[in-house]
Amino acid sequence: MVKMNIDGKFVGNEDLIFLPERGITPEIENTVVQVGNSNGVILSESRLKERKIVINFVVKTMSRREFEKTLAPIVFSNDVVPLFFDDRPDEIWYGKVDGNIDLERQFTIGKGTINFLCLDPFAYAKDEKTFTNVGNTITIKNSGTYPTPVSFDIQNQSDNGFVGLVSKDGQIQFGNPDEIDGYAYTQSETRLYNSFENSSELSQFSFNTHQPSYYKPKSLVGSFETKKGTNQDYSLQVKDYAAGPDRNNWYGPSAYKAFSPNSKGEKTADNFILRSLLQAKANENEFGVHELTVLDDKDKPLCGFYFRKLNWATRDIQLYMFVRDTIVQKWEGPSAWIMKDFLGTVNIEKNGADFSFRVDNRTNNIGGLYHYHDEEAGKAKAKGIVYWVGQAGGGLPTFNKQLFWVDVRENVGKWEDSRNMFTQNDKIRVDCSDKTVKPYLNGALVLGIMDLGSVPIIAQPGTTDIIMVGSQFAQPLKGTARIRERWL
Repeated sequence: MVKMNIDGKFVGNEDLIFLPERGITPEIENTVVQVGNSNGVILSESRLKERKIVINFVVKTMSRREFEKTLAPIVFSNDVVPLFFDDRPDEIWYGKVDGNIDLERQFTIGKGTINFLCLDPFAYAKDEKTFTNVGNTITIKNSGTYPTPVSFDIQNQSDNGFVGLVSKDGQIQFGNPDEIDGYAYTQSETRLYNSFENSSELSQFSFNTHQPSYYKPKSLVGSFETKKGTNQDYSLQVKDYAAGPDRNNWYGPSAYKAFSPNSKGEKTADNFILRSLLQAKANENEFGVHELTVLDDKDKPLCGFYFRKLNWATRDIQLYMFVRDTIVQKWEGPSAWIMKDFLGTVNIEKNGADFSFRVDNRTNNIGGLYHYHDEEAGKAKAKGIVYWVGQAGGGLPTFNKQLFWVDVRENVGKWEDSRNMFTQNDKIRVDCSDKTVKPYLNGALVLGIMDLGSVPIIAQPGTTDIIMVGSQFAQPLKGTARIRERWL
């Protein structure tokens, strides 16, 4: 006799016997593509489909009322719930009852079937397995039959600027591997700030005088206005694009603002932090470019970022970050960091030749950190910013683009023994799925500490070694890896 436990409740006894048919493996779905007139096809992708567990049951001497009381809560549940059977108590399935069940008829004939649809085709271990680091290595032993993502709990034993986790199947990074202990910048000076709460702020900008970095328009035309955006905060928005002399090329307005002088009377900045809150939201048939660039003292682009949408068949918006003429990070294509609705912050920090880009999309909790080193660009002095919104030639519809606020602060002077990215006893929790990585610092979700190139680390069946490293000046990290084994 097999007892069934569904959503934490045991069901089944000598009067109601369950006979589950779990099968050996879920169904595999293959997608193929024919190329030209060639023979055969090419395999595009392969995936495991949802799984159905058939649960047969036999009713013996149970009363009708007891039968209904036992099965009704199971049959009519709308939620995905855990399910396991006492012949394999360490394997848990997640799903819900599928299809219509005629309890009256099945009680009358004394037998029946319940179909349990598992949206996730795997059986999971009831409990997590944990593995601690020996030196700088964590060795995972996966006794399941299918690869599974690895999550982590890490504690810093001293000040630290970097945490790296690497295996042959993935990597996760936090902080900056080049961070130096004992040096940081003092309190910064604000060199530029606008929140666009009233139209008088427009007088601080000069319009259509400075070119952006990418997608240079044939003409800088049109105008801006300040008004409440979609989230009820004031923002800088295009009032009109006007008509450029060449409607077959990009055109639209630009807004330039120079830094205010610092306490030393200097009009430029060697090192700075730019913070901005923006929105980019598109429909399928809309195009456009949305760019914010830092200019150097020769009015040349130093660094910046832009959102763009060039495909009217989808709502996907792409994000690019650049230093000088080099795209240092980009998100495009179906397997990358694509957004249909961005509302969040994009920050840029320049410390000498080191550039850091930090992104946080509030609409889907995706974000991260990316570093880039450029000796030539590091020598440049920043002078101001230019914001440009472009429309495609021919007056094609353009997507929603808004700048809510922008803030630039200069780092001046240095002092010793300041706080690094992490301090002693800071705890980092990393929860991974097959596709996502979510970092928590001392209990709070903090996407901005993670390098944007991070991908989940997957433990294959058998043994997997994971290397864990911190800054060169830091004490060795204390780490624990967590997995839930799964079976086909």
